[in-house]
Amino acid sequence: MSIALLMFSIDDSEGILRNIQDLESSVDEIVIVDSSASDVSSDLRRRVEAYGGKLYRAIPLGCADPLRPFGISKVQSEYVLVLDADEEASEPLKARLRSLRDRDAYVLPRFEEELQSYTYHLRVFRRTAIEYRGRSFDFPDVTGSMGWLDKTHRLIHHAQYQRYFLDKERAQRYFVVENIERPFTRRYLIDAMTVRFGNRSLSLLPSAPAKEKQATLLSPLSIRAAIEIAFLKDLALGHGIRAATFGRHYSQAKERFLRTLAEPVREEVLAIALDLNDRGGLFPYLGLSDSSYLERLTDGFRWDLRGIDVYMNLLRYRYRHGRRAESVYAIEESPSSESLESTASGPTRREWSR
Repeated sequence: MSIALLMFSIDDSEGILRNIQDLESSVDEIVIVDSSASDVSSDLRRRVEAYGGKLYRAIPLGCADPLRPFGISKVQSEYVLVLDADEEASEPLKARLRSLRDRDAYVLPRFEEELQSYTYHLRVFRRTAIEYRGRSFDFPDVTGSMGWLDKTHRLIHHAQYQRYFLDKERAQRYFVVENIERPFTRRYLIDAMTVRFGNRSLSLLPSAPAKEKQATLLSPLSIRAAIEIAFLKDLALGHGIRAATFGRHYSQAKERFLRTLAEPVREEVLAIALDLNDRGGLFPYLGLSDSSYLERLTDGFRWDLRGIDVYMNLLRYRYRHGRRAESVYAIEESPSSESLESTASGPTRREWSR
Protein backbone atom coordinates (compact mmCIF):
# COMPACT_ATOMS: atom_id res chain seq x y z
CA MET A 1 0.00 0.00 0.00
CA SER A 2 1.28 3.48 -0.89
CA ILE A 3 0.05 6.75 0.63
CA ALA A 4 0.49 10.39 -0.37
CA LEU A 5 0.46 13.55 1.71
CA LEU A 6 -1.73 16.12 -0.05
CA MET A 7 -1.70 19.73 1.17
CA PHE A 8 -3.01 23.06 -0.08
CA SER A 9 -1.12 26.30 0.45
CA ILE A 10 -1.88 29.98 0.16
CA ASP A 11 0.91 32.08 1.62
CA ASP A 12 1.58 29.61 4.47
CA SER A 13 4.89 28.01 3.57
CA GLU A 14 5.83 27.48 7.21
CA GLY A 15 2.91 25.15 7.94
CA ILE A 16 3.42 23.23 4.70
CA LEU A 17 7.12 22.66 5.34
CA ARG A 18 6.54 21.72 8.98
CA ASN A 19 4.18 18.92 7.94
CA ILE A 20 6.47 17.72 5.14
CA GLN A 21 9.33 17.42 7.61
CA ASP A 22 7.09 15.70 10.14
CA LEU A 23 5.57 13.18 7.71
CA GLU A 24 8.38 12.67 5.20
CA SER A 25 9.19 9.18 6.51
CA SER A 26 5.52 8.18 6.92
CA VAL A 27 4.36 8.76 3.33
CA ASP A 28 5.47 7.69 -0.14
CA GLU A 29 4.55 10.84 -2.05
CA ILE A 30 4.19 14.55 -1.33
CA VAL A 31 1.83 16.71 -3.42
CA ILE A 32 1.28 20.42 -2.76
CA VAL A 33 -1.35 22.54 -4.50
CA ASP A 34 -0.28 26.14 -4.15
CA SER A 35 -2.33 29.32 -4.67
CA SER A 36 0.19 31.74 -3.17
CA ALA A 37 1.60 34.89 -4.70
CA SER A 38 4.23 34.18 -7.35
CA ASP A 39 7.30 35.08 -5.26
CA VAL A 40 6.11 32.98 -2.31
CA SER A 41 5.27 30.08 -4.62
CA SER A 42 8.69 30.05 -6.30
CA ASP A 43 10.46 29.76 -2.95
CA LEU A 44 8.04 27.10 -1.72
CA ARG A 45 8.48 25.03 -4.91
CA ARG A 46 12.23 24.98 -4.44
CA ARG A 47 11.91 23.81 -0.84
CA VAL A 48 9.20 21.22 -1.56
CA GLU A 49 11.21 19.72 -4.41
CA ALA A 50 14.22 19.43 -2.10
CA TYR A 51 12.15 16.83 -0.19
CA GLY A 52 11.21 15.02 -3.40
CA GLY A 53 7.73 16.54 -3.44
CA LYS A 54 5.74 18.02 -6.32
CA LEU A 55 4.07 21.44 -6.36
CA TYR A 56 1.20 22.39 -8.67
CA ARG A 57 -0.21 25.88 -9.12
CA ALA A 58 -3.96 26.51 -8.93
CA ILE A 59 -6.09 29.64 -8.85
CA PRO A 60 -7.10 30.82 -5.35
CA LEU A 61 -10.78 30.27 -4.57
CA GLY A 62 -11.23 31.78 -1.12
CA CYS A 63 -10.54 28.48 0.64
CA ALA A 64 -8.83 25.19 -0.18
CA ASP A 65 -11.82 22.83 -0.19
CA PRO A 66 -12.96 23.50 -3.79
CA LEU A 67 -9.48 22.52 -5.04
CA ARG A 68 -9.45 19.04 -3.52
CA PRO A 69 -10.49 17.13 -6.68
CA PHE A 70 -7.71 18.92 -8.54
CA GLY A 71 -5.18 17.94 -5.89
CA ILE A 72 -6.30 14.31 -5.86
CA SER A 73 -5.92 14.17 -9.66
CA LYS A 74 -2.19 14.85 -9.19
CA VAL A 75 -1.67 11.98 -6.74
CA GLN A 76 -0.36 8.61 -7.92
CA SER A 77 -0.38 6.69 -4.61
CA GLU A 78 -3.20 4.32 -3.71
CA TYR A 79 -4.24 6.23 -0.58
CA VAL A 80 -4.27 9.94 0.27
CA LEU A 81 -3.87 11.83 3.55
CA VAL A 82 -5.18 15.41 3.30
CA LEU A 83 -3.83 17.95 5.78
CA ASP A 84 -4.26 21.68 6.22
CA ALA A 85 -1.21 23.83 6.87
CA ASP A 86 -2.37 24.60 10.43
CA GLU A 87 -2.87 20.94 11.34
CA GLU A 88 -0.52 18.17 12.42
CA ALA A 89 -0.88 14.41 12.70
CA SER A 90 -0.61 12.73 16.10
CA GLU A 91 2.16 10.18 16.64
CA PRO A 92 -0.28 7.18 16.73
CA LEU A 93 -1.82 8.33 13.44
CA LYS A 94 1.59 8.64 11.77
CA ALA A 95 2.55 5.18 13.01
CA ARG A 96 -0.63 3.64 11.59
CA LEU A 97 -0.84 5.44 8.25
CA ARG A 98 0.66 2.68 6.12
CA SER A 99 -1.62 0.04 7.64
CA LEU A 100 -4.90 1.86 6.93
CA ARG A 101 -6.05 -0.45 4.17
CA ASP A 102 -9.08 -2.24 5.64
CA ARG A 103 -11.46 0.52 4.55
CA ASP A 104 -11.81 2.68 1.48
CA ALA A 105 -12.04 5.88 3.53
CA TYR A 106 -11.43 6.93 7.13
CA VAL A 107 -12.94 9.70 9.20
CA LEU A 108 -10.40 11.24 11.56
CA PRO A 109 -11.12 13.11 14.80
CA ARG A 110 -9.59 16.58 14.78
CA PHE A 111 -8.81 18.17 18.12
CA GLU A 112 -9.62 21.88 18.02
CA GLU A 113 -6.86 23.08 20.30
CA GLU A 114 -8.26 26.51 21.06
CA LEU A 115 -11.84 25.28 21.54
CA GLN A 116 -10.86 22.11 23.45
CA SER A 117 -13.30 20.11 21.35
CA TYR A 118 -13.36 17.57 18.52
CA THR A 119 -14.67 17.80 14.98
CA TYR A 120 -14.61 14.96 12.42
CA HIS A 121 -13.19 14.99 8.89
CA LEU A 122 -12.81 12.45 6.08
CA ARG A 123 -9.07 12.80 5.48
CA VAL A 124 -7.64 9.37 4.60
CA PHE A 125 -9.07 7.55 1.60
CA ARG A 126 -8.37 5.36 -1.38
CA ARG A 127 -7.73 7.77 -4.24
CA THR A 128 -10.19 6.06 -6.60
CA ALA A 129 -12.95 5.58 -4.01
CA ILE A 130 -14.21 9.14 -3.56
CA GLU A 131 -16.02 11.74 -5.61
CA TYR A 132 -16.79 15.35 -4.75
CA ARG A 133 -20.33 16.20 -5.83
CA GLY A 134 -22.10 18.80 -3.66
CA ARG A 135 -21.01 21.47 -1.21
CA SER A 136 -17.26 21.93 -0.88
CA PHE A 137 -17.17 21.35 2.89
CA ASP A 138 -19.32 18.18 2.90
CA PHE A 139 -17.84 14.69 3.01
CA PRO A 140 -17.20 13.39 -0.52
CA ASP A 141 -19.17 10.40 -1.76
CA VAL A 142 -17.37 7.14 -0.95
CA THR A 143 -17.54 4.02 -3.08
CA GLY A 144 -16.88 1.23 -0.61
CA SER A 145 -16.56 1.12 3.16
CA MET A 146 -15.84 3.85 5.71
CA GLY A 147 -14.01 3.57 9.02
CA TRP A 148 -13.87 5.93 11.98
CA LEU A 149 -10.60 6.24 13.88
CA ASP A 150 -10.54 6.84 17.63
CA LYS A 151 -9.22 9.96 19.32
CA THR A 152 -5.72 8.60 19.79
CA HIS A 153 -5.37 8.78 15.98
CA ARG A 154 -6.29 12.44 15.84
CA LEU A 155 -5.29 15.50 13.92
CA ILE A 156 -4.40 18.56 15.99
CA HIS A 157 -5.75 21.85 14.68
CA HIS A 158 -3.86 24.98 15.74
CA ALA A 159 -6.33 27.48 14.32
CA GLN A 160 -6.77 30.81 16.11
CA TYR A 161 -10.54 31.09 16.02
CA GLN A 162 -10.60 34.69 17.22
CA ARG A 163 -9.14 35.59 13.81
CA TYR A 164 -12.42 34.53 12.21
CA PHE A 165 -13.88 37.69 13.75
CA LEU A 166 -10.94 40.05 14.30
CA ASP A 167 -9.38 39.77 10.81
CA LYS A 168 -11.84 41.66 8.60
CA GLU A 169 -10.65 40.20 5.29
CA ARG A 170 -10.67 36.63 6.63
CA ALA A 171 -14.17 37.11 8.07
CA GLN A 172 -15.43 38.52 4.77
CA ARG A 173 -13.99 35.57 2.85
CA TYR A 174 -15.55 32.95 5.12
CA PHE A 175 -18.92 34.69 5.40
CA VAL A 176 -19.25 35.08 1.62
CA VAL A 177 -18.45 31.38 1.07
CA GLU A 178 -20.82 30.34 3.88
CA ASN A 179 -23.71 32.45 2.59
CA ILE A 180 -23.24 31.01 -0.89
CA GLU A 181 -22.81 27.34 0.02
CA ARG A 182 -24.72 27.15 3.30
CA PRO A 183 -27.39 29.87 3.03
CA PHE A 184 -30.12 30.35 5.61
CA THR A 185 -32.67 28.13 3.86
CA ARG A 186 -34.89 25.28 5.00
CA ARG A 187 -31.92 23.00 4.48
CA TYR A 188 -30.02 25.05 7.10
CA LEU A 189 -32.86 24.45 9.55
CA ILE A 190 -32.94 20.74 8.68
CA ASP A 191 -29.19 20.50 9.34
CA ALA A 192 -29.60 22.31 12.66
CA MET A 193 -32.24 19.80 13.72
CA THR A 194 -30.40 16.68 12.55
CA VAL A 195 -28.21 14.63 14.88
CA ARG A 196 -25.55 12.50 13.22
CA PHE A 197 -24.07 9.33 14.67
CA GLY A 198 -21.22 8.19 12.44
CA ASN A 199 -22.77 7.47 9.04
CA ARG A 200 -26.32 7.55 10.42
CA SER A 201 -28.51 10.55 11.19
CA LEU A 202 -31.70 11.31 13.10
CA SER A 203 -33.88 14.29 12.21
CA LEU A 204 -35.67 16.09 15.04
CA LEU A 205 -38.24 17.36 12.55
CA PRO A 206 -41.42 15.28 12.34
CA SER A 207 -40.85 14.90 8.59
CA ALA A 208 -38.31 16.31 6.17
CA PRO A 209 -39.66 18.89 3.70
CA ALA A 210 -39.81 18.01 0.03
CA LYS A 211 -36.50 18.54 -1.74
CA GLU A 212 -37.72 21.55 -3.67
CA LYS A 213 -38.73 23.27 -0.43
CA GLN A 214 -35.27 22.92 1.12
CA ALA A 215 -34.10 25.96 -0.86
CA THR A 216 -36.77 28.24 0.66
CA LEU A 217 -35.18 31.16 2.51
CA LEU A 218 -35.88 31.36 6.24
CA SER A 219 -37.41 34.36 7.93
CA PRO A 220 -35.17 36.36 10.34
CA LEU A 221 -36.99 34.78 13.29
CA SER A 222 -36.46 31.27 11.89
CA ILE A 223 -32.77 31.99 11.34
CA ARG A 224 -32.34 33.01 14.96
CA ALA A 225 -34.24 29.92 16.08
CA ALA A 226 -32.07 27.63 13.92
CA ILE A 227 -28.90 29.17 15.37
CA GLU A 228 -30.11 28.61 18.93
CA ILE A 229 -31.18 25.04 18.13
CA ALA A 230 -27.71 24.31 16.72
CA PHE A 231 -26.13 25.82 19.86
CA LEU A 232 -28.22 23.64 22.18
CA LYS A 233 -27.55 20.57 20.04
CA ASP A 234 -23.79 21.14 20.26
CA LEU A 235 -24.03 21.39 24.04
CA ALA A 236 -26.19 18.25 24.25
CA LEU A 237 -23.71 16.33 22.10
CA GLY A 238 -20.87 17.24 24.43
CA HIS A 239 -18.99 19.60 22.12
CA GLY A 240 -18.21 21.92 25.02
CA ILE A 241 -19.28 25.45 25.88
CA ARG A 242 -16.39 27.13 23.99
CA ALA A 243 -17.08 25.26 20.76
CA ALA A 244 -20.85 25.71 21.01
CA THR A 245 -20.48 29.41 21.78
CA PHE A 246 -18.10 29.90 18.87
CA GLY A 247 -20.56 28.18 16.53
CA ARG A 248 -23.38 30.42 17.70
CA HIS A 249 -21.38 33.64 17.40
CA TYR A 250 -20.03 32.62 14.00
CA SER A 251 -23.55 31.98 12.65
CA GLN A 252 -24.85 35.25 14.11
CA ALA A 253 -21.98 37.18 12.52
CA LYS A 254 -22.59 35.40 9.20
CA GLU A 255 -26.25 36.49 9.27
CA ARG A 256 -25.31 40.09 10.16
CA PHE A 257 -22.77 40.13 7.34
CA LEU A 258 -25.44 39.12 4.82
CA ARG A 259 -28.02 41.55 6.17
CA THR A 260 -25.70 44.56 5.93
CA LEU A 261 -24.43 43.96 2.40
CA ALA A 262 -25.59 46.50 -0.15
CA GLU A 263 -29.03 45.35 -1.33
CA PRO A 264 -28.07 44.54 -4.98
CA VAL A 265 -25.07 42.51 -3.80
CA ARG A 266 -27.12 40.70 -1.15
CA GLU A 267 -29.85 39.84 -3.66
CA GLU A 268 -27.31 38.44 -6.12
CA VAL A 269 -25.53 36.41 -3.42
CA LEU A 270 -28.84 34.87 -2.39
CA ALA A 271 -29.89 34.21 -6.00
CA ILE A 272 -26.57 32.47 -6.72
CA ALA A 273 -26.88 30.46 -3.50
CA LEU A 274 -30.35 29.18 -4.47
CA ASP A 275 -29.30 28.40 -8.06
CA LEU A 276 -26.21 26.55 -6.84
CA ASN A 277 -28.32 24.56 -4.38
CA ASP A 278 -30.83 23.64 -7.10
CA ARG A 279 -28.03 22.38 -9.35
CA GLY A 280 -26.36 20.13 -6.82
CA GLY A 281 -23.68 22.24 -5.14
CA LEU A 282 -20.42 23.96 -5.92
CA PHE A 283 -18.54 21.15 -7.68
CA PRO A 284 -21.06 20.50 -10.48
CA TYR A 285 -22.01 24.20 -10.62
CA LEU A 286 -18.47 25.38 -11.41
CA GLY A 287 -17.09 22.16 -12.92
CA LEU A 288 -14.37 21.95 -10.28
CA SER A 289 -13.98 18.17 -10.56
CA ASP A 290 -12.49 18.67 -14.04
CA SER A 291 -8.73 19.07 -13.44
CA SER A 292 -8.04 20.16 -17.01
CA TYR A 293 -10.55 22.99 -16.58
CA LEU A 294 -8.76 24.20 -13.42
CA GLU A 295 -5.47 24.06 -15.30
CA ARG A 296 -6.87 26.27 -18.08
CA LEU A 297 -8.16 28.80 -15.57
CA THR A 298 -4.79 28.81 -13.81
CA ASP A 299 -2.84 29.21 -17.04
CA GLY A 300 -4.80 32.37 -17.82
CA PHE A 301 -4.66 33.82 -14.31
CA ARG A 302 -2.54 36.94 -13.72
CA TRP A 303 -2.35 36.53 -9.91
CA ASP A 304 -3.91 39.94 -9.46
CA LEU A 305 -7.21 39.04 -7.73
CA ARG A 306 -8.02 37.85 -4.23
CA GLY A 307 -9.34 34.32 -3.96
CA ILE A 308 -12.80 35.48 -2.90
CA ASP A 309 -13.01 37.70 -5.99
CA VAL A 310 -12.02 34.79 -8.25
CA TYR A 311 -14.70 32.70 -6.52
CA MET A 312 -17.37 35.35 -7.07
CA ASN A 313 -16.31 36.00 -10.68
CA LEU A 314 -16.78 32.33 -11.55
CA LEU A 315 -20.09 32.11 -9.68
CA ARG A 316 -21.48 35.27 -11.23
CA TYR A 317 -20.59 34.15 -14.74
CA ARG A 318 -22.18 30.72 -14.18
CA TYR A 319 -25.34 32.28 -12.75
CA ARG A 320 -25.72 34.92 -15.47
CA HIS A 321 -24.78 32.80 -18.49
CA GLY A 322 -25.77 29.27 -17.46
CA ARG A 323 -22.34 27.82 -18.23
CA ARG A 324 -18.91 27.81 -16.67
CA ALA A 325 -16.47 30.60 -17.45
CA GLU A 326 -13.34 29.87 -19.46
CA SER A 327 -11.46 32.66 -17.69
CA VAL A 328 -11.66 34.20 -14.24
CA TYR A 329 -11.86 37.54 -16.08
CA ALA A 330 -14.85 36.57 -18.25
CA ILE A 331 -17.39 38.39 -16.07
CA GLU A 332 -18.42 41.79 -17.40
CA GLU A 333 -17.16 43.53 -14.29
CA SER A 334 -14.93 42.21 -11.53
CA PRO A 335 -16.39 42.45 -8.04
CA SER A 336 -14.51 45.12 -6.14
CA SER A 337 -13.46 44.57 -2.57
CA GLU A 338 -16.02 47.17 -1.55
CA SER A 339 -18.94 45.37 -3.22
CA LEU A 340 -18.50 42.39 -0.91
CA GLU A 341 -17.84 44.39 2.22
CA SER A 342 -20.40 44.57 4.98
CA THR A 343 -20.80 46.90 7.91
CA ALA A 344 -21.42 43.87 10.14
CA SER A 345 -18.90 43.04 12.81
CA GLY A 346 -18.36 39.88 14.78
CA PRO A 347 -18.40 39.49 18.56
CA THR A 348 -15.80 41.31 20.56
CA ARG A 349 -12.88 39.42 22.08
CA ARG A 350 -14.63 39.49 25.46
CA GLU A 351 -17.92 38.16 24.04
CA TRP A 352 -16.19 35.37 22.13
CA SER A 353 -14.22 34.14 25.15
CA ARG A 354 -17.18 33.76 27.51
